[in-house]
Amino acid sequence: MSGELENFVVQVGATGLRVDAHIVSRGVPLTLANLVMDYRLRSALQKRGHIHTVAQLCAATSERLLELRDIGPKKLAKIRAALAAHGLSLSDDVTNGETT
Repeated sequence: MSGELENFVVQVGATGLRVDAHIVSRGVPLTLANLVMDYRLRSALQKRGHIHTVAQLCAATSERLLELRDIGPKKLAKIRAALAAHGLSLSDDVTNGETT
């Protein structure tokens, strides 16, 4: 099972979110557990936002995340930083052309 999961990672580009098996060497994690963020933030995303994968997080907008209890501007900045460390961003960051 883990061999199959290692073949899929998330890539966000100008065309939007897609799962791509050809960027495994970049080491982009598949689950939130692999992103550098504290337990409380990861727990809020999972329990309140029902976000369990990097793909789901990248598909989310900053507006949707800010609606979640326990996520404010500071935690949103931490989420963006965790994604940016892997060359990823939230969906509205890509749409607006931001490079956070």
